[in-house]
Amino acid sequence: MCLCRPKSASQDSMIAVDASAAGSGELEQQPSLDHQPLLQQQPQSSPAGQLLHTKALSTVNESTKWTVSATVFAVLLWQHNEYAAWCVVGAVVSAVLCKVLKHAINQQRPDHAQKRDPGMPSSHANSLNFLSVYAALSLNHHTRSHPTAVGLAACSVALGAFLTWLRVRLGYHTWPQVLVGAALGAGAATGWFLLGTAAALPALQRTPAGLPLLYSACLLAMAVFAVKNVMAWAEERRERQQRQRQQHQWQQRQLELLHAKLQVGNDSPGFQEGQQQQLQPAVVGAGIVY
Repeated sequence: MCLCRPKSASQDSMIAVDASAAGSGELEQQPSLDHQPLLQQQPQSSPAGQLLHTKALSTVNESTKWTVSATVFAVLLWQHNEYAAWCVVGAVVSAVLCKVLKHAINQQRPDHAQKRDPGMPSSHANSLNFLSVYAALSLNHHTRSHPTAVGLAACSVALGAFLTWLRVRLGYHTWPQVLVGAALGAGAATGWFLLGTAAALPALQRTPAGLPLLYSACLLAMAVFAVKNVMAWAEERRERQQRQRQQHQWQQRQLELLHAKLQVGNDSPGFQEGQQQQLQPAVVGAGIVY
């Protein structure tokens, strides 16, 4: 049975697809769009999974890289010292190594994922867990484990874990891919923090050219990160526009098929009023306007 959407008299009437036409193969499968509303996409998952797979989660996921980048930049402006610079350099080094490892392993993402580049390990999970774990370690170290700092550190790690889980829930990665990425990020953060506090930062502070060299490396790392993000955003924008064009072409083909079906029905002596009424309700997910 088709779902109906009421329309006013001034609006165009909606035409639905007969179940028999869809089953006979006359109509093509609708191409998927990134982050379609739940009623339109109808993912094959449990009811709880369908409720979680919402536009809100998609929006949070899409804004993560910009929010994290803005937060790191704000911390650099607030605490523009060698400790913040060391963290940024480590984060970029970890991200680059993760990318190299990802292309070396070359494991594909889930079949339904929108992105087509390799997925093992997850770059998002790596970067998120590097920053969250490094922030937690730094808070505890510089405040001597003050209770407030411990709470903030726990929130930082929990936020990184939530955003990592989000990559699986929205279908970008498998659990092994995000777990490996998270482990690499957390391990790199721990090692980089211990290296900095125990040896590297004291050595740089004792050397006249040490800190200027570190700040230069930080600026270079930020430039590389910014260029990478802009290029990734441009690529995602091109992919989204391509999917939208494919969606429009699909709708046009379905409309042509429906016009042909109506024409054949009108020319047939057996086309009765009851058969006409079957074509009046609208399938919400089809998005075809007659």
